Amino acid sequence: MITEDKLHKLIKYEEFDFRPIHGEFDIEMIQTQIMKLPGAWNDPKIKENFLIFGDDESKNNFVSQYNPTEKYSYPYVLIISLTSTSIYFNVFAGHDYIDYALVLMKWIIKNYQCEVTDTFSKISDL
Repeated sequence: MITEDKLHKLIKYEEFDFRPIHGEFDIEMIQTQIMKLPGAWNDPKIKENFLIFGDDESKNNFVSQYNPTEKYSYPYVLIISLTSTSIYFNVFAGHDYIDYALVLMKWIIKNYQCEVTDTFSKISDL
């Protein structure tokens, strides 16, 4: 079982998935939690992807240049991808985004029993 004290250890992986042990995630409920994070934006082209900019000014700068008909890449921010069976975190953007990831991770473990995987396998040292 994942506990709050183990979440900081998890962050070192920078890229990981929470997967429900039983059932599925409630997408709408989790979307609501994600959108409470500072500078949260849901990609209208890839609807399962959420970018967390940390502030509205940075988000608005990106969104003002965003054109879904053109090829684009995401900026260096916290990326969360949400499906009914997985919540993927990409924390490569670094320390400025860890607290935002932790807020959602704490909410997840309070509401779901999960296992955590990195890209290839279950993370066993939690």
